[in-house]
Amino acid sequence: GGPRIAAAAAGGKLCVAGMADPTAAVPQPSAEYVAHKFAITYYDVVGTRPDHLFRFYKEESHYSHADGPDEKASKTTATGPTEINQVITACLGQEKRKIKVNAVDCQNAPDGAIIVAVTGTLMSSDKSISRQFVQTFLLCVQETGYYVRNDIFRFIQPSPNGQVDDAVSGYPQPSLEQDTPGVTVQEAVPPPEPDSPAAPTP
Repeated sequence: GGPRIAAAAAGGKLCVAGMADPTAAVPQPSAEYVAHKFAITYYDVVGTRPDHLFRFYKEESHYSHADGPDEKASKTTATGPTEINQVITACLGQEKRKIKVNAVDCQNAPDGAIIVAVTGTLMSSDKSISRQFVQTFLLCVQETGYYVRNDIFRFIQPSPNGQVDDAVSGYPQPSLEQDTPGVTVQEAVPPPEPDSPAAPTP
């Protein structure tokens, strides 16, 4: 068959790996493709295993969290996977939750990086509480694919009734056939590691 690319969250990072044959021409996924796959994987972890979000970051990564729509909102910043993990779990909690992604926008950046902007709604598991958010990522290239170099999260005005209609919740998979012909995608989120602290793997 044709070239095969595996886009996965190995170690929490979105990976793009080609065939073993170094002479084979491997089609590179577009920024739109990477951004949508990243959003699917990242928000799956947010909703089911938020204590594993540290796996998307490295020591040079920066994160900021704002708890409201204006400059009066409380803000928290963090650097590195361990500190970022602590801030995210403190701000969002560790319980399971639901995420509705409304839109994913992206642009190419220098050195192969990709800017990803997401708007969506974060909900409690029973949808009794919901808050709208915007989140912007800078995905930078590494040997295994991409990692989150910068991450800016801000809660904006919550939904008026605190509920989200089931008919519009969820986020569709991107169309691989229209984006990169002959490409196979595999999603793999790291399994839970019982009895191990939420710290970056060496």
